[in-house]
Amino acid sequence: MLIDSLFTIRSREETPAGCTYVLAPDAGHAIYGAHFPGSPVTPGVCIIQTVKELAERSIGRPLFLRTVRNAKFLHVIDPRQATEVTFPLAISRPDEGGVAVSCVVTDAVGTLFAKISLLLEEVEG
Repeated sequence: MLIDSLFTIRSREETPAGCTYVLAPDAGHAIYGAHFPGSPVTPGVCIIQTVKELAERSIGRPLFLRTVRNAKFLHVIDPRQATEVTFPLAISRPDEGGVAVSCVVTDAVGTLFAKISLLLEEVEG
């Protein structure tokens, strides 16, 4: 939903822990016109949804968001300034089931935008 719309994938690299994506936000997307006019900020819920969508691409299965274990938003992602944003996903399968995903969202100069930890569930069918 948001990949190839709000964000475009610039690169993808497999890692021992999961996968690292570099994304480019689309400053002209309608979300930024509403959030906020003249001072665009990527909504936190969109960052969480993007992490979920990237996890789906990484494992090749549709996923359902079961639990947001942690979500800390430390700096705003302004698409006019942050032209590339890095989403390194650490993916595991915890004992309680599901798919655990952690992501520390940054840019090339080390600005820390968000720390996200999700518990996802594979969608059957």
